[in-house]
Amino acid sequence: VLFVPVARLFGVPWPTAIRSALLLGTAGEFALVVVGAAMTGGVLSPDVGQFMMIVAALSMATTPFMMPLGQACAKWVQRRSTGARAPDALAPKQNDMTAHVVIAGFGRVGQTVAQLLTDQKVPYVALDLDAAATYRRRRAGLPVYFGDASRPDVLERLGMDHAAAIVLTLDNPQMTKHAVSAIRERWPDILIYVRARDNSHSGELEELGATGIVPETLESSLALAGQVLHGLGTPMEAVNTLIDRIRDEQYVGIQQPALPDPPLATTQSKSSGQEKS
Repeated sequence: VLFVPVARLFGVPWPTAIRSALLLGTAGEFALVVVGAAMTGGVLSPDVGQFMMIVAALSMATTPFMMPLGQACAKWVQRRSTGARAPDALAPKQNDMTAHVVIAGFGRVGQTVAQLLTDQKVPYVALDLDAAATYRRRRAGLPVYFGDASRPDVLERLGMDHAAAIVLTLDNPQMTKHAVSAIRERWPDILIYVRARDNSHSGELEELGATGIVPETLESSLALAGQVLHGLGTPMEAVNTLIDRIRDEQYVGIQQPALPDPPLATTQSKSSGQEKS
């Protein structure tokens, strides 16, 4: 009751505030310690202390059920906020778009993909399940709509029949697999590029028909390791050769898209300038 309004004051979205309040509202083991100490010190009578112990234990027992309850409440709030605040956030029928890219998930990764597509003048339209964020981005003029990427009827409204590709940048691995399966079944020839959690997840997505898969942990690790090696004096050519070899080893059996080298160009340019001087 107290956490939700405080969280909203700090700009936390309604769904996140509700989920957090339900998870933080249950008692923890420390409550048993405090009640026990209060009984020992005579602050609480045995009857009151025992009652509080039982209440704390029952509260702890409900903790595993708070997450699904919070998710259900969050979905209800999202539906309500979408209907009450942002009726235009639901995707209209895209009849005039062709050869465009559909982006499912408009978090940091999805926004980066959208920025690169915009720089290359490639049209895109995006989906996201955060109703409040979708509303804000629509107000900012971005083609971002509220919807579930695993539902063909939603994707059809985004012109998937005429799209060049779809990019899935979802955080939930199970949702990603469900989306790839549904998309491949409905559009067998569409290009599907997917952000994967790790190599195991990548293998599952490859079996479901993903065109290109990028494991986020692998690519971020390679980029970071490349920066470290180059900063320690390893020649740029040797760094890139090593990274390419590791990629080849890690991507065995996975349909790999063309991936750029880690962002070392800036460091390389600085080193070249120092050598010339």
